[in-house]
Amino acid sequence: MDFKLGESATEYVRSQLGYITSYKSNQEKLIIEVQNLKGRKSSVQETVDEAKRNGEKILNNVQIWLKKVDETIAEANNLIFNDFQENYPIHIPNIQFRLQHSKKLQKMTQEIYRVLSEGNFDKISKPPTIKEVQQVLKDPNICKIGLYGIDGVGKTTLMKELAKEVLKDGSFDVVAMAEVTDSPNVENIQGQIADALALKFDEETKEERMQKLRGRISKEKNILVILDDIWGQVDLAELGIPFGDDHKGCKLLLTSERLNVLKRQMGTQNNFRLEVLSDEDSWKLFEKIADQAIKSISTNKSVVELDEINSIVQNVPKCCNGFPLFIVVVAKALRTKDLSTWKDALKQLKGMNEKGHFEKVVCPLELGYRYLESDELRTLFLFIVSLGPGRIHTGELFSCYWGLYGDSHQLTKARNNYYKFIDDLRASSLLLEVEIEYVRMHDSVRDTAKAISSRTHLTYEVPKFTQKEQWDIDQLKKCHYINLPCYSLDEVPKKLDCPELKQMSLKSNLGQLTIPDNFFAGMGEVKVLNLHRMSFAPSPPPSFRLLKNLRSLNLYECVLDDITMVAELTSLEILSLERSKLQELPKEIGQLTRLRMLNLTNCYQLKSVPRYLIYSLVYLEELYMGNCNIQWEAEGVESQSNNPSLGELRKLDRLTTLDLSIHDASVLPTDMDVFKQLQRYNISIGNMWKWSSFWSCDAREISTTLKLVDSLNTEIFLNHGIQMLFTTIKDLSLAKINFSDDVFYELNREAFQHLRHLYVQNSDAFYNLETLILCDLRNMYGPFAKQTLILWNLHNLEDISYGPLAAQCFENLQVFKVQGCCKLKKLLSYSVAKNLAQLQHMEIFDCTAMEEIVCEEKLEDENLHNITDNAIHCFEKLRVIKVHGCHKLKKLLPYSLAKKLSQLQEMEIVNCTVMEEIIYEDENLHNMKDTTDTLFFYKLQIIKVHGCHKLKILLPYSLAKNLSQLQEIEIFDCTDMEEIISEKKIEDENLHNVKDIGTHVFEKLQVLKVQGCYKLKILLPYSLAKNLSQLQEMEIFDCTNMEEIISKEKFENENLNHMEDIGTQFFENLQVINVQSCYKLKKLLPYALAKNLSQLQEMKISHCNVLEEIISEEKFEDGKEFPMIVLPKLHSLTLDTLPNLCSFSLPLEIDKDDGSISLPLFNQKVTSPKLDMLVIINMNRLKSIWHNQQAPNSVNNLKTIKITRCHALRNVFPTAMAKELLQLQVLEISMSMIEMIVEDIQGAPDNITFTKLEQLKLEYLPKLTKFCQEGYNFKFPSLQTVEVIGCPNLKSSGNLNLTTIAQLGLRGKNGQKDDELNNLFNEKVAMPNLEDLRLSNIGSHGKIWDEKLRVPFYSKNLKNLIEDDYRNHTESLFSSSTARALTKLKHLEILSCPALVEIFVQQEKATFPNLETLFINGMSGLQSIWNNLQGPNSFHKLNKIQIIGCRALHDVFPFVVAKELRQLKVLEISRSINIENIVVKSHRGGALGKHKNISDSVSMEFEEDDAVFTKLEENKGDDAIEIVFMELKELYLEHLLRLRSFCRESYNFKFPALEKASVIRCPNMQTFCHGNLITPSLSQVRFGWSQEDLRWDGDLNTTLKRRMNLESNIVTS
Repeated sequence: MDFKLGESATEYVRSQLGYITSYKSNQEKLIIEVQNLKGRKSSVQETVDEAKRNGEKILNNVQIWLKKVDETIAEANNLIFNDFQENYPIHIPNIQFRLQHSKKLQKMTQEIYRVLSEGNFDKISKPPTIKEVQQVLKDPNICKIGLYGIDGVGKTTLMKELAKEVLKDGSFDVVAMAEVTDSPNVENIQGQIADALALKFDEETKEERMQKLRGRISKEKNILVILDDIWGQVDLAELGIPFGDDHKGCKLLLTSERLNVLKRQMGTQNNFRLEVLSDEDSWKLFEKIADQAIKSISTNKSVVELDEINSIVQNVPKCCNGFPLFIVVVAKALRTKDLSTWKDALKQLKGMNEKGHFEKVVCPLELGYRYLESDELRTLFLFIVSLGPGRIHTGELFSCYWGLYGDSHQLTKARNNYYKFIDDLRASSLLLEVEIEYVRMHDSVRDTAKAISSRTHLTYEVPKFTQKEQWDIDQLKKCHYINLPCYSLDEVPKKLDCPELKQMSLKSNLGQLTIPDNFFAGMGEVKVLNLHRMSFAPSPPPSFRLLKNLRSLNLYECVLDDITMVAELTSLEILSLERSKLQELPKEIGQLTRLRMLNLTNCYQLKSVPRYLIYSLVYLEELYMGNCNIQWEAEGVESQSNNPSLGELRKLDRLTTLDLSIHDASVLPTDMDVFKQLQRYNISIGNMWKWSSFWSCDAREISTTLKLVDSLNTEIFLNHGIQMLFTTIKDLSLAKINFSDDVFYELNREAFQHLRHLYVQNSDAFYNLETLILCDLRNMYGPFAKQTLILWNLHNLEDISYGPLAAQCFENLQVFKVQGCCKLKKLLSYSVAKNLAQLQHMEIFDCTAMEEIVCEEKLEDENLHNITDNAIHCFEKLRVIKVHGCHKLKKLLPYSLAKKLSQLQEMEIVNCTVMEEIIYEDENLHNMKDTTDTLFFYKLQIIKVHGCHKLKILLPYSLAKNLSQLQEIEIFDCTDMEEIISEKKIEDENLHNVKDIGTHVFEKLQVLKVQGCYKLKILLPYSLAKNLSQLQEMEIFDCTNMEEIISKEKFENENLNHMEDIGTQFFENLQVINVQSCYKLKKLLPYALAKNLSQLQEMKISHCNVLEEIISEEKFEDGKEFPMIVLPKLHSLTLDTLPNLCSFSLPLEIDKDDGSISLPLFNQKVTSPKLDMLVIINMNRLKSIWHNQQAPNSVNNLKTIKITRCHALRNVFPTAMAKELLQLQVLEISMSMIEMIVEDIQGAPDNITFTKLEQLKLEYLPKLTKFCQEGYNFKFPSLQTVEVIGCPNLKSSGNLNLTTIAQLGLRGKNGQKDDELNNLFNEKVAMPNLEDLRLSNIGSHGKIWDEKLRVPFYSKNLKNLIEDDYRNHTESLFSSSTARALTKLKHLEILSCPALVEIFVQQEKATFPNLETLFINGMSGLQSIWNNLQGPNSFHKLNKIQIIGCRALHDVFPFVVAKELRQLKVLEISRSINIENIVVKSHRGGALGKHKNISDSVSMEFEEDDAVFTKLEENKGDDAIEIVFMELKELYLEHLLRLRSFCRESYNFKFPALEKASVIRCPNMQTFCHGNLITPSLSQVRFGWSQEDLRWDGDLNTTLKRRMNLESNIVTS
């Protein structure tokens, strides 16, 4: 015992000594681990930050861990810090301290180990939910959103779900989704978007398609465009998608695997990342799909068996690695399988064989393929991938599939089976759920299918952008399928040696690819040939005829001429020429006796098919000839033409499908028994029907459609063949039909029994229900089956409520549209209307005689004393009702019917000019107490009422109280409307307490627009408006008598004298307020309502003449001070023509009628920190905009300020505000009496930098004298455009140094030199990036720039300069140093500067090397444009020169300049009456002659220059000086009264490109030049503006001379 105690004591002492001796090492170890923990935290934090930027939600355990790390590091640092503090002053170690502290150090190190181990996260964040993406989509400042993640993670699925949600909640009216892929095809993408918009493209050019799509998208107020699977940059402009400023209602949602593509190449503003699912989420998804199968295999099993089953079903989804696509495919594959298959599936997914040995892991997608129900399904699945990426039309796919796998079965039966296979593959998720007429594979599925297919049937797809030399020849020899997409091909090999090839698909951009003659020679076994957009003119290549085994030939959108060679392909069973350009089908095609399908759909140029060609195709089962302009001959009529007759179809006893266009009904034979055997048909007779632009033969529901026009009164209904079609027809359109009353008595009893959709238009034969429903009511034995009834322009239709049996005729009607039936007074009787239980959509347009929609009538054998009982089912499914242009309709619906509108979602009433009530009381309705129990309009979302001038109220309270789902109200031009919601009570309804009426009404209203309601004084009472928590947009236009927007005095017994207790939800989502032309409105909103405008983003108020304040203060009972109004998201504010408004909010103590009180627009009680655009127009009481002590950061975000016609305003902002305008990009001030832009209140000169200002415009400010007080220096580092126009009093200030006329005149009179005059820009101004400068009428100045300044102080980047009405007292526009600095100037325009004598002064070095256009106009004092001395390569890029109205100018170019104008294309000189020559040797005198201080070196240069000319002039003829205007195409010389010639010297001139020359009113110009002249492209000269003034006499000199002689003779005579 003692020994053990001693041993324990020894161990204890040893451990304590260990703490003491390891003190330093413990300390060092803790420091190291703290650094390790910081490193781990930094790594996790980076991932967290990235996830946040991508809109992802950080997992709670990650956030808790980060917080724990901070606490642990702080605690560890505290230990280390305390250790140093306590040991530092002590030289002898403190043993007790070290013992205790060493224990703590070691314990903390262990804690850090634990925290580190917890920081190994599989996932940092949760993928974005649909709601999170939806929220970002609502942000008006974001138009492009990205979603990225690896392939198969669920991006496309999420997009589809999102599309459903945004349509459901009304965020967007339309969603268009298109797949882009790694090989984007513009037309394909446009087509997908167009399909979603119901937009059809015809034969438009690329530009026309773009414009058409752009216009269609622009019509949608809110549209979401989803571009899925983007691999690189996509040109949205080329597609025709407007967004951003072009269309703020268009949002783009883009998906890609790579974030870089979205952010950098597509410019997305917000990005979300999708990651794989966790095990828990994977199981939830798997269980949701396979739940029934799991229950099935678990039934009647023991506990042990259930444990095994549970292990299997839990592990199967884990093998899918969190990929949603994998999980869905496997779950669907196992839904119908037994337990043994589940076990087998798990083994395959884990890579185990039957003996339990490890083998290759089977991909979940391949498992889905293996478990398909049949070999046919697996074959079709692998075949689809052979046709390449992207979506494939089902009709095209079937044609190819039949060519390889078709058998002896009937084609129609095989097609039906094929469509079923497509549905099965979609159900298995191995095909995507896209438009029904297309199939598409997910990229991962496609890769898997290619891998499986390559084991037996090798597919070769030409890699992107490769040359033919790079193709893999060895693979080509082995492959079964070849896919040559259009983006890969510039040319193809002369011959493809592919002995195993069974199918080839080749797509080209029309006309860009030529097929060599022997290209097809090495592919004799091919059975399917798919060619898109090829040009075979005059004929296909000769090797085409070698394809003897070809069964399916598809030539889509090809240019075809002679295709006789096709007739040699005798094995053909399918021949499709859809959308190809072909004028005649060769008679030899009749030799294709095995042909089962011939498709000529939309071959609109096809006019001729040889007689008996169709007759000979006896095996034909499907014939598509829609939209072919074939001239059919009448049967039995002798004709010289070779056109066929429709009687040839009788021979086709196997025909089951027929698409046919017949322009002339008279050519239709009477005995077309072949129609009886048709299972599918689409036949149009007459020349007014437009054929569908859809591709034919797709997988839509089997169609039996007939469209008839019979303007010749042939009684086509009695045609035996047509009557046969009537027995099976589902979709019938009739136009211009005329027949006798008894025609329907001769029809078969079975006629029209399957009819679902009836369209009747432009006919006079229909006048009642019996003729309309195309059957005899007396013999009807069942309810009529019609689902759609559309009646247009039936001018004699008077009644469609025929007799007691009429009610049953419309029991199944879903869509009912009536338009232009001008005699129809009553649409429906009660007996008919009460049975419209299935009706969903009703439209009544332009029925000008319509008085009642539902009328009451007395019917025999029917008791109508209680109308409410008869209307039990009436309209109970109606979702949309639209009534337009019914000018005699006073009331819409009676209460007894309207009360059943529980499903109504949209109501639209337009231009019903005498309508007085929408819902009215029935005469037979004696007791309406049940109104309180009826869900009137419960689902109504949209109400639009336009142009109903007699309507005084929209709805009474009793009906409006159920509008809890209403999202949008539009009331336009209802000139008599006095109330939107009326207090009027329906008789016997107890509404004594109306406070509860507004409990839910309008609670989902998002848009409220009222326009042109002149008698409306109040928009809404408070009791209703208080529920507007979801309102986003409010517009009120032209309500000239409106006094209040929200009234708080409307209801009795409601105490609203003090509104500070109003709920915070009022207007909390309001984003846009737009109020215009409300002339009696004095205030917009009271404070109690405005305080909740937390989401307000845009406010525009205009032409409210008596508006005194926007937000009015409220007087609080407790005397509290009016709190600050914060508009945190307001980014745009426009105030236009508000003559009585001087402040955003007036203090209560202010006398509002006292115009002498000066108040700022924004005082200390109003702040909008996100405001980025401010527009103020025509506000004459406004004296200042901002208070000098504005709330901090209240203008930091301003980007645009525009102020116009504010005559009381003296300055724009105080200096304190100017310093905060860090984001300002545009400043425009015009037509105001402003004296100073920046007002100095603090009085302390300082530097002010407008960091981001890009555009500055000061226009027509007659009292502007200064930009700011003296002493301030301004910097404009981003300024690109400056316009100063009409500021005559702008004078010297410290910043811009702009001098007044008086100052300049005074200093000039004192004899000061030019260089001592003030300059427009001096060292106080820095704008290094200025690109555009316009100066007009700003008074007199010395020069624009100070010559002594270095380049950066004005601008070395200036590209455009316009000088207009610049009344300076200098003789030249640019100094030498300035000219050399403006190296980027491209456009120079100088207008009306009378004192300017010279523009370009002498230069020794190159100047203006990039100047492209020069425009000079109205320069009355200009004597010289160019000086003789100009540096080499100066002006050599000038391509357009216009000189107009320069009366003092005698010539234009000196030789040294003319010879540099090699790129000049247009030269125009006019109304300069003293010009004698265009080109001269050198200037003499002029502007330079007045300068006595020209340096000797310059004078010497002139002397040397003259010596050169003298020497050159000694050599005449071929050796004379030559000037070549290489690019000059247009020369205009007009109204130059003293012009004698282009050049007085004997120089040679060449104008190789000159095409247009005008010499008008130049009476002294006898010759063009005195040297040789070459103008090879010129063929006429214009001497006036009529056709007779064009002349050409072989060359320009001769033409001029003869014309002038002619004019001289005319004058003499």
